[in-house]
Amino acid sequence: MHLVFLLFVTSILLVQAEQLYVNSKTGNDSNSGTKVQPLKTIMEAAKRVNSNKRLEATHNLSFRRDTLINPNRCLQQ
Repeated sequence: MHLVFLLFVTSILLVQAEQLYVNSKTGNDSNSGTKVQPLKTIMEAAKRVNSNKRLEATHNLSFRRDTLINPNRCLQQ
């Protein structure tokens, strides 16, 4: 039973999401994408994102319905 619990906790830690920050005013696409060093464009963030990352903007961000940013992802309102 302890082994099952340990495997469960380990799997949760491995799946933890990483965040990418985007700021069109102060960001730079050569930055790391952290809160302190945000990216400038959503397109650069889309290039870097994978299944365990999430995009987060530090300023207002809006998309038209069904805006395609990556062939594998579609953001909707």
